[in-house]
Amino acid sequence: MTAPVTEETKRVWQLKLEGLKNYEIAEIMGFTPDRVGRAILRGRAKGELPIPERVQPVCDRRQTYIRRGTISAVIEGLSESQNYWLVDEARKYKCDSLAEYILELVRDAYEVENLE
Repeated sequence: MTAPVTEETKRVWQLKLEGLKNYEIAEIMGFTPDRVGRAILRGRAKGELPIPERVQPVCDRRQTYIRRGTISAVIEGLSESQNYWLVDEARKYKCDSLAEYILELVRDAYEVENLE
């Protein structure tokens, strides 16, 4: 048997349906963002809230599908020495994160290719 849904949880669901962000709901309700997130997950599980659509994949001009992936997946695919090189390069160029350095690598490569 599941616990009855509280009025507070129903209010969280309503605010989510109105388009508010989790942090906005947390501020309004005086809850932590984690509490709001759990209430929203319960609402989705009960069918009270829609399951969000996934972010559209990146598509090239030929309309072929390619997943976005993650920076973590890139890093996990590197050897230990490649990881150390990546960190050293990011530090050398004073990047705040590996994602920022990878972003700059892509931008540079794009510019080089489009100058030709």
